[in-house]
Amino acid sequence: MSRSNFPASVDSFNELFDLPFDKIQSANRLTELKGKATLTNDEQNELLQLITELKDYMITPETFNKFQDALVAVETFFNQNVNQYIEDKQAVWATYVNSFKYIGAWTSGVSYKFQNMVINENGDLFICKADNVASLANKPTDSNAYWQKASAKGEKGNTGINAIFKGAWNSSTAYALSDAVNYNGIDYIALRANTNVAPSSSSADWSLWDNLYIGTTRPIGVGAGLHFIKVINEI
Repeated sequence: MSRSNFPASVDSFNELFDLPFDKIQSANRLTELKGKATLTNDEQNELLQLITELKDYMITPETFNKFQDALVAVETFFNQNVNQYIEDKQAVWATYVNSFKYIGAWTSGVSYKFQNMVINENGDLFICKADNVASLANKPTDSNAYWQKASAKGEKGNTGINAIFKGAWNSSTAYALSDAVNYNGIDYIALRANTNVAPSSSSADWSLWDNLYIGTTRPIGVGAGLHFIKVINEI
């Protein structure tokens, strides 16, 4: 029979202390009495008194056995209950995490599952809040109960300046995306492949390399973020 109350309740143990100097004589006398084969009535009473006096300084077999039973009870409970609980929760968690799956563009007629991720017609990312079969009535929007927007599509950025400088623009040269040229003293960068398209004539093909331009007339082929300083009177 176990001397532990766990898991029905938490076991309690007396707090023990180091043997103080003034108790050494009593401890020695206790050891002496326990070493006798037989005890008189007076010695038995003395032994009980010494046990009571020294109980806060002794680890008795009863205390140690109770501690041992408590430790075994905890191990048994953990092995039979906690381990299985953790394994069950891990399985649930794995299912939960694995359901975060990117499906691609939302398509009418497709069956979507909880936490599937799709891109709507605007390019925004949505997460499915409940299983549903895609239809026009439950397409992913900000107001639809089946979907939650995770992120919005960002604006297309400008072409960077990590370009290959090709020198002065030449009408016969085939330019590729990010090729850079100088045209009439101004540097331009190609937004797409083109040939024989003057940089100042098409903002779809060319953009000013720098976002700061100073002159008497506004340049053609500007990109987003241009700062133009117009010169009124030249000195």
